[in-house]
Amino acid sequence: MSLEPQGESCQLAWVDFDLEDILAGTFGRIIRQAFLFATAVWTGCMLGGLALVIGICGYSWHDALEWLPKLWMSPLLLFSLWLLANLPVLLCGLVYFIISEDAGFTAWGVLVALESFFVMAAGSTRLPSNEPIAYAWISWLILLGILETCVWLIHRRLEKRWARELAILKLENARRRAELKAEESEPSKPGSI
Repeated sequence: MSLEPQGESCQLAWVDFDLEDILAGTFGRIIRQAFLFATAVWTGCMLGGLALVIGICGYSWHDALEWLPKLWMSPLLLFSLWLLANLPVLLCGLVYFIISEDAGFTAWGVLVALESFFVMAAGSTRLPSNEPIAYAWISWLILLGILETCVWLIHRRLEKRWARELAILKLENARRRAELKAEESEPSKPGSI
């Protein structure tokens, strides 16, 4: 539908918005980002819980075997005195993940590191002596380094994949522009229309 104002020669076009598509896209993005946030928290808890299990292994294998099946419940380790310090991090992280357009690999990795730190801080107080605590913190640093390196490598791989596809597209566009320029510069043949 177009509207032609009086006295002007331009036309204004009314834009039809697809409200269902906009709402579905918005809610779908919010759900996707909330799921990404939840996986970051759960992975951080698993990483801290696994480091605690490794600390217990240095002390007693029997205790570690009791903990290992319970590792999937590691987000429950967040419920400690450290929850007071962790709550602002969780709330800010959730808001950042939902509102920000660029909450991706870096934000996910930072949230995993912070949550695993809070699990380690809460869980290391429950270990019996200094030796398992040292094993747990050293294994936490190693596991965190491995995880963050994997996140970085996946991010770089995806970046390079898109860069390669964009380079191919640029080459095809340049070839097509050269063909069009060659067609324009050709003199027209006599007798052709």
